[in-house]
Amino acid sequence: MIFQKEKRKKKQEEEDLKDLDSLLKRARHLIKNEPASPKSSILRVASKEHLIRKMEGGIAKEIISRHLIDSGLFLCGLYASRVIVNHLSTPPESWVASDYFVEGKKSGNGETSQTGADVCFLICCLFPERGNWRLMNLEYYQKMGTSFYYRFYQRTGREIGYHTSDNFDQIVRLTSQSVRSL
Repeated sequence: MIFQKEKRKKKQEEEDLKDLDSLLKRARHLIKNEPASPKSSILRVASKEHLIRKMEGGIAKEIISRHLIDSGLFLCGLYASRVIVNHLSTPPESWVASDYFVEGKKSGNGETSQTGADVCFLICCLFPERGNWRLMNLEYYQKMGTSFYYRFYQRTGREIGYHTSDNFDQIVRLTSQSVRSL
């Protein structure tokens, strides 16, 4: 029985290394295809997908430059890019985290938790001054974001919820730095 458990663990570790290897290759490709020094301070974007790729490359560059090589963190970087770009054209229904908490309690819906978590991520990453609005503070949104992503994971079983919950503060910092360097 112990032998089978160790064998499964070793197989999982090998699969994780393959995933990490493919994520590192993708990160290298994204960084390699990014111009080394921009010729102007204007960000030129051909399409939504182009902006997503540019952001993914920037976040991957931040992860690698800080030696934070972790497959979960790379997955979070890919996810964070999509969250930001998708909310550029479609703002959330509410910027108040407790609205998503109440709605999630009523519906039991994992997507409500995901949306609430995404809003908390956006506030912490892009609009930190908004986090200190009314009686709230940025720490509140960090805790709510972490909690919402974990609740999303529990309700849907989607791995990205677990990783984003586990790496919330790091991915906020990395993404924020990447956005500033665009």
